[in-house]
Amino acid sequence: MLLTTGFAARAHEVDQFVLPADGEFADVGSYWDALLYEAVRDGVDETNARIRQAQRTIVPKLRRLQLAQLHSPDYLARRVRWQMPPGFVLIEGAQLKLESKSVQQQFSGNVVAHTTAPGDTIYGAGSIVPDPRVLTRMFLIRRSAAKVHGTYVGLDKLGHFVGWGHFYYLQYRLSRKFGRSHEQAMQDAVTWGADNPVGEPLLHGYLTTGVFSNADLAANYVGMKFFINLTDEVTIAGEASPPIVVRDGDFWKVQDHVQVDNGYFARYMSDHFDEVLNPNQFERVMRDNVRTAIRRQAANVLDRYAGDDPARRNPAYFNQKLEQLSTYHGASYGHRGTAATLITVANTCFPKGVKKPKSVAALAQAEPAAKLERAAPVVDEEATPEPAEKPVVSLARRPVADERLPSVLVARRPPVAPAPPAPVAASVRRETPSQANPLRTAAAPDGNRWR
Repeated sequence: MLLTTGFAARAHEVDQFVLPADGEFADVGSYWDALLYEAVRDGVDETNARIRQAQRTIVPKLRRLQLAQLHSPDYLARRVRWQMPPGFVLIEGAQLKLESKSVQQQFSGNVVAHTTAPGDTIYGAGSIVPDPRVLTRMFLIRRSAAKVHGTYVGLDKLGHFVGWGHFYYLQYRLSRKFGRSHEQAMQDAVTWGADNPVGEPLLHGYLTTGVFSNADLAANYVGMKFFINLTDEVTIAGEASPPIVVRDGDFWKVQDHVQVDNGYFARYMSDHFDEVLNPNQFERVMRDNVRTAIRRQAANVLDRYAGDDPARRNPAYFNQKLEQLSTYHGASYGHRGTAATLITVANTCFPKGVKKPKSVAALAQAEPAAKLERAAPVVDEEATPEPAEKPVVSLARRPVADERLPSVLVARRPPVAPAPPAPVAASVRRETPSQANPLRTAAAPDGNRWR
């Protein structure tokens, strides 16, 4: 069962780096909401129908056993899970739904779901060694990207959230039965999923595609939280989320605050599922070619994810986002890789550095006019002033009288407290007011040198 249902969840690959540059995505969050709400509603209705049957059981002990089973969180979670099809069918169904004529008409003029052409995808990049997985990535298991509650996400995440999320939940419940705490049981499930040979390390990742998807692991983790949240309070996106379903006598009841049209299920969608913001870890032999392919899309990626916002259109923003998404609000979900080993927006879509100007004149042109003023003290050559504090060393060459440099390149002397007036020595020339103010002096008169 794990092999078939789990493989169905992973047997798709989505390229989120190559998206149309000239089209806005329609937000299909309503599809996500309807999928989860209907699964919960129908699962509760089906369970309540079986509770009614159990109540009619004549044998008291058997009736109690049946009701105990129907009142267990495990049973309800299983009924909710299987209101939705296996992962592969779920993903394919979502693809067909979003490509249907009715949905396309509903969101006319917008991109509903986008599948990158095989020749354009970054997954076509392989290595110098023949790799049959290139065909797998390009043709056999590719699916669309869509926008769900503001997050760009591959449709394969539906299978992970539902299919693998329920597997994580089963591991969580098993650990709880062995006395593990809530936090310990969740981490048991994460360890089981991240290291499972059927999962990302082999069958559903490196072995079949050469890709270890951190976003897939995040979807698995949040999917587990969804199933726990059916009957227990959990923390979702850093906030407490009360149970979706509660007991009402012998029966289950969906809480009143859980509605299909009030955006309740948006809490289970996250930027953690976005493979641009939370990038994959590729096999080493693939990385150079994948990086080159992504660099070709750099302008489109930055336009879509940052626009003209200077606070976002810089490497620091994307590095901060990567750090934030490496855990789920502080909890580990099995993320692998660092900014040094992952192919990220920050280290791939921005220039390596801004070239320095080749001349002082280029710097002068870049400086505001207000910064082009320079101060020039007037000192008599025969005078013997007291030694002053050594000025800050500047790399700028000594200017001549008819040259103007940016003030930031001129050696600056620290301010000196004014000395009391003293008798004028015979060797010191009195300065006129215009000479005493260096800001009004363009050149040193009387043949005096600059110092």
